[in-house]
Amino acid sequence: MVNEEECVEEFTVVDRRLVLCTVACGFSAFALVYDYLFPFPRSEVVLAMCAISYFILMGVLSLYSIFCEGSIFMLARTTDTTGKKPDELWTLSSSLLRFSHHYTITVTYSNGGSKAKNSCKMEKSVTEWFDEDGGLVFDKFKTDFSNLCCDAKSFDKTQ
Repeated sequence: MVNEEECVEEFTVVDRRLVLCTVACGFSAFALVYDYLFPFPRSEVVLAMCAISYFILMGVLSLYSIFCEGSIFMLARTTDTTGKKPDELWTLSSSLLRFSHHYTITVTYSNGGSKAKNSCKMEKSVTEWFDEDGGLVFDKFKTDFSNLCCDAKSFDKTQ
């Protein structure tokens, strides 16, 4: 795995969601101001258009959250300090099914040069990383996570 200091978090997935939310709230704010300036009978069409636009954007936001974001909780980019190698992208996602103690972490490594991707999954019981008091056993988790990242990146060396 790469050192945490070498990774820079990517916010593009979150930024797109924030843009959609901001535009939707902009429609709501515009409808509010327009209705204040031109009371209801005169603002009926504008209110209807803003309400429809808001709900369409909320539908787009829901679809984006389901299909684009999924269970991704972090994107990180590793850049070569010399500038000779292209950036590497790390995608981290997780899942914990309801009433299950098995936690799944997925690491996807994307090589910037070859555009090749490799995903590795690790499924373990959450009891392996937490003590009786509910505290995270960080050393055990870091070791398991580092091994997972090494597995995800190891395919790149064979190509």
